[in-house]
Amino acid sequence: MAVMVAQGTGVVVLLFLYRWYMQTFQGWDIGPAASLVQNDLVAGGWLSLWLKGNTPAAQLFLVFVVFGFGWWFAAFGYRAAPLEWRSLALGSALPFLALNWVQNPERALGNLFFVVAPLAAIGLARVPAGLAVPAALLNAVITARAATSSPWLPGATYTLLPAALTAGAAWWWWAWLRLIRFGGHLPKGG
Repeated sequence: MAVMVAQGTGVVVLLFLYRWYMQTFQGWDIGPAASLVQNDLVAGGWLSLWLKGNTPAAQLFLVFVVFGFGWWFAAFGYRAAPLEWRSLALGSALPFLALNWVQNPERALGNLFFVVAPLAAIGLARVPAGLAVPAALLNAVITARAATSSPWLPGATYTLLPAALTAGAAWWWWAWLRLIRFGGHLPKGG
């Protein structure tokens, strides 16, 4: 655990040093309308602008649509994941939080695909394929539609409820497996 914290701290320090160097010596700014507030890491960088510029409902939606119900699948996949995957998830937490400071949170969240996707797959692997496949596909449609605004994909009006139902059914199956088959505890190694 101490090694993960040290590595995470090292990544955070490098991220902030890189940002400071680019702003101070290379004239980096956030965009054509950049201001001191936008570039001021002490004032909260992009995170402060994002929090001020979005309502709480919009913030929740923007965070949700990055991975949709993949967040949920990853949460119940985390417990079943091997130690290496759980360590990777914990070790990426500190750099991820720092990345939220210097980048829009929904964009920063997208950088966690290397943790969320495998944990979600581990979570969905614990439910029957007849449930896991529709849950994964409906979730993919929601996130793809939000990311691309493609007219070729159905809107959230049509996919959110079925995706929520399959995600809920997957959770129910996983909870049933855990509580009924293993007396509330997963077997060692799974």
